[in-house]
Amino acid sequence: MTNSGNKRSNLKRNDIEKAGLRPRGIVVSGDNLIITDYITRKVRVYNRHDGILLSASYQLDAEPHGLCCITNSKICVALYNGTVELISLEGRGVIKDGRKINVKTFFDYCHGVATCMHKIVVSGVKGNMLRWCVMSSQDETVGRVYNVSEGRLSYLTTNNNMIYISCFAGHCSSANAVYAFDIMNPDLPLFRYQNAELSAPCGITVDNKGVLFLCNTDTIHQMTNRCELMAIYKGIPHNPVGIFCYLGTIYVAMKNIVIAYKPQSPQQQGRKQEAVKLTMEHISRDLEKLQLKENRRGQTSIVARQTSGSVQ
Repeated sequence: MTNSGNKRSNLKRNDIEKAGLRPRGIVVSGDNLIITDYITRKVRVYNRHDGILLSASYQLDAEPHGLCCITNSKICVALYNGTVELISLEGRGVIKDGRKINVKTFFDYCHGVATCMHKIVVSGVKGNMLRWCVMSSQDETVGRVYNVSEGRLSYLTTNNNMIYISCFAGHCSSANAVYAFDIMNPDLPLFRYQNAELSAPCGITVDNKGVLFLCNTDTIHQMTNRCELMAIYKGIPHNPVGIFCYLGTIYVAMKNIVIAYKPQSPQQQGRKQEAVKLTMEHISRDLEKLQLKENRRGQTSIVARQTSGSVQ
């Protein structure tokens, strides 16, 4: 994957980093492409085909991380405050469902959320331990909690009865990994993926053939359903975090842009690992405008504080 001609704002890189606008969760539900933003705590809904913003009015209670679809009209968001929030989609807007699941007893912070065999699976951190649990989507009760490894951040995806959890222990840590669990026999992982280039694993997704895609700093690792490396796509800009695969297209959320990729087929792989980049101009421009607004708001706050501080 290489950079393309997508337009960028005139903000310098360090200004972008200071503003810190960061889409974290991303999912496709029918014609909707849905993004959660870590800084504004908003849910943003776009038309998947033309990238036009449909709704950005829904405010979350805390910083969001992972995001998944329960049905075509209902999504679930993992929040930094140790809760999971269920949200309904109606028409062109986002309507609050009114169901929040408090899992603070089991997690200090929630990062990943997915569905597996009609149950909600959540991953997060308790102390310095990465862990996950399965909860009933009917009565919202939490079953047994499973520890994975020491770490700081974990996302997850599911495929049939398999649960795949990315574990970030530290930058370039040898403990960074992906673990695969069978929900029917979850005590020990069935498979594990580790790689010397796995510097900061985060968002993870699976396609309809069971192939895994993992965000990692400026790369995306492609693996089999047994966590065996297939390819490493390099040159991904802006540190990708959120990732979702839908109908053969991979949607990647990173800082203030969203990019869609078409990965190579197994027959095309073997030499230089690249993919066709599909521009998501409207979404990226919208996020850039929001980035610019947040940056100006931050500059105004700094000026106000400086002015206030100069008064004797």
